[in-house]
Order: sequence, then structure tokens, then C-alpha cells
Amino acid sequence: MPASVYPVALSTAEQVEQAVQAVSIPVNVTAHPVTAHAAGDLSALRKLGVRRVSFGPLWQKWLAEVSSQQLSAWRPS
Repeated sequence: MPASVYPVALSTAEQVEQAVQAVSIPVNVTAHPVTAHAAGDLSALRKLGVRRVSFGPLWQKWLAEVSSQQLSAWRPS
């Protein structure tokens, strides 16, 4: 079964790179579906050695924000 490490709260390219270099299995990071990760977009994360990107709860939070904006016109005055 494939394994990966999922270090929480990596916030810089240096931290991501150190995590990738410290282990021999794929590294997973959490990114925002629109604003990406503090270490960069998907291309930058790949160059750092990241092999998996998750949105975690950020996808749901973003969808809730967009939905709220879009549905605001349907709310009674």
C-alpha cells in the first residue's frame, strides 16, 4: 500500500523542501483551491518535490463563501 507523509502547517518553500528531503516517501501539502499554497502554485510545489496536494476543509470553506455571495440575491430584504 502506498504511503505518504502529511506534515501540517508547512508555510514556506523552505519548510516544504526540508520535509521532502527528510523522508523517502511522498509528501502531501494542503493548499487553497484558488490562492494555492504559501510556497507557491502547483508547479512550484512540484519543483519542491511535493507529490500530493489536498484541499482539506479549504475547498468546502471556499465553496461556502462563493455560495453565500451568489445566493445573497435570493435573501428577502
